[in-house]
Amino acid sequence: ELIHVPLIVKLPHNARAGAEVREPATLADLFATVTSLVGTPNAPKTSGLPLFEKLPAGRPIYSESLYARLHLGWSDLRSVTNDARQLIESSRSELYDINADPAEKRDLAPSDRRAVTALREKLGQFPAGESVQSAITPEEKAKLTALGYVASPAASSQRSVNPVDRIGDIEELQDASRLAGTDMPAARAKFRDLLAKEPGMVEAWVQFGDALLRAGEVDGAIDSYRNAIAHSSGPLPDVLLSLASAYLQKSDTAHAMEAARAAMPFDPRAAHSVTALVALAKGDTTTAESEAAAIERPHAGDLVLRADIASHQNRFNDALSLLDQAEQKEGSVYRLHFVRGDVFARMNRNREAIAEFRTEIAKYPNDLDAYERLAFVLVIAGDARGGDQVLDQMVTANPTPVARRLAAETRKALRQ
Repeated sequence: ELIHVPLIVKLPHNARAGAEVREPATLADLFATVTSLVGTPNAPKTSGLPLFEKLPAGRPIYSESLYARLHLGWSDLRSVTNDARQLIESSRSELYDINADPAEKRDLAPSDRRAVTALREKLGQFPAGESVQSAITPEEKAKLTALGYVASPAASSQRSVNPVDRIGDIEELQDASRLAGTDMPAARAKFRDLLAKEPGMVEAWVQFGDALLRAGEVDGAIDSYRNAIAHSSGPLPDVLLSLASAYLQKSDTAHAMEAARAAMPFDPRAAHSVTALVALAKGDTTTAESEAAAIERPHAGDLVLRADIASHQNRFNDALSLLDQAEQKEGSVYRLHFVRGDVFARMNRNREAIAEFRTEIAKYPNDLDAYERLAFVLVIAGDARGGDQVLDQMVTANPTPVARRLAAETRKALRQ
């Protein structure tokens, strides 16, 4: 059901409307199809075939998935399918009759070795994908490994689990993730039970870290993210950046910068953004500006970041101009109204600041900083009751330990 899916093609002027291609196709055919339709001269040769030409019925279709290896610590999956059978290779071979048994409930591999051998020969015609696609040099990888940001071979050596044998573990992970939104103690127990028996389940460590971070348990989140990285067979840039954000939440800018820079070879756009935020948190607006300027082809969110930096440099008109550009580019952008409100507050234009913070809250009710800053501006403007009500609104909209702690800290600061 994941690899045998329909493809719908809409051609100009409704050409070939209603036509069907019943022979199995592959994603590799799309390039050949497009170049054929538009008449690309000297198009590179690929293994794909144009879909609107006669396709051979018995052509083997290759598929692979590295998800189980990279995210769960299990075996990867490779398969080849013809018009009757599918062979799946992982830590063992599986064979299914896709016509008589489309749900793949009856494994025929033990009883039909001849078909297994024939399809395995077909599978051998396709090169296996690399488990990790990376442009880093051996020197960079050695440095990241020494920092603990790339798994060592010993940490990722157990890859013999067939994913089909661990479907129950996936269901446990889904249960734990669902619980994290309503019952964190129960979710914590489920995550810990699952990870005790499946310590190499990278995705479980990541989701546990995300849940802990949302609950305000920053140290626990950091530990989970580092465990995910330690058990992965390759770099995890998204997790490195989550780790950097977690360190930033506890004001550990040194480790935050280290984690963000470790992600730079894999996701430079996001890494430059996070390093800019870390530098801004340190008060180093020069480095923050340099990191933000290194983002190629900036999106609207990148312009908001640059505006935030400009605001901290007291370049208020530049900040407002950048925010206008971001709004014209994309319309609604996370933190745009927060940063604009902050600019107005720094310019002592409190009425406009209040309106912008309220707009940010209306569009993004989970942006806790907007509530906090609005409460301060309201109190400065002489509306202490309004400031208190905003903090109540924040906790009502975000009934989490993080929001409750921020409300208490803000009230304490406002009384001083």
